[in-house]
Amino acid sequence: MLYSARSGTPSLLAVVLAGGRGSRLYDLTDTQPKPALPVGTRGRLIDFTLANIVNSGLKRALVLTQYLPHRLHDHLDQRWRSGQASHGMALEVIDGVERGMFNGTADAVTKVTAEIDVVAPSHVVILAGDHLYQMDYSPFVARHIETGARVTVGAVQVPIEDAHEFGVMSVDSNGRIIEFVEKPRNPSPMDAKPGFALASMGIYVFEWAHLRTLL
Repeated sequence: MLYSARSGTPSLLAVVLAGGRGSRLYDLTDTQPKPALPVGTRGRLIDFTLANIVNSGLKRALVLTQYLPHRLHDHLDQRWRSGQASHGMALEVIDGVERGMFNGTADAVTKVTAEIDVVAPSHVVILAGDHLYQMDYSPFVARHIETGARVTVGAVQVPIEDAHEFGVMSVDSNGRIIEFVEKPRNPSPMDAKPGFALASMGIYVFEWAHLRTLL
C-alpha cells in the first residue's frame, strides 16, 4: 500500500478547501457554497474531489468549510460520514466560522495545524472542493516523492488570454518551478507553447514538516 505508515512508506492526509462562495457564479451561490452545488440528481460538486481521494487510496481527509457551512455539512454527514457511506475514509469537517474565519489557503491550513499534527502525516495533499475533474493522485504523489521535492503543484496548460485568472508558473527543463505569480496582469507564456501558460490546478503535495515550518 502506497499510503501505509506501517510499511514505512509515506502517510498522507488530504486537506480539502471547501469554504468559498464562488462569487463568479452569482445567483447560484446566494444560498449555498460552490462545493455544495448539485451535480446530477444526488451529487454535489465536492463529491468529485472526495471520490478522487477515496479512489486514490487516501484514508484520511480534513474538509474545511466556511460560507453557509451547514448546507455542506448536511451533505457530508449523509453521503460521506454515515455508516458504510464513509467508503473507508476517515473524514473530519472543520468550520472556519468557529476558527475566526479562514483568510485564504495558507491561513486555513495554519488554523488547522493542531488537527494535522494529531494525524502526523509525512505529506499533505491540498485540494479544492469546488473543481469538477477525475484524477488518481497516486502517480502525482509518487512523482513528488521520487524527485525529493518539498512541494509539487498540479498544472494545466491554458490559453494565454485566460491565464490572468490563475496562478501561473514557469518551469525549467526538469519541471522545477522557477517562478510562480498569482493572477498576473501579463502572464508568462510557456517556452515550448507560446500561446499557452502553465497554470496551477490548485492541487498540491507538501512535505508536512517543511510546510509546518513555513506556516
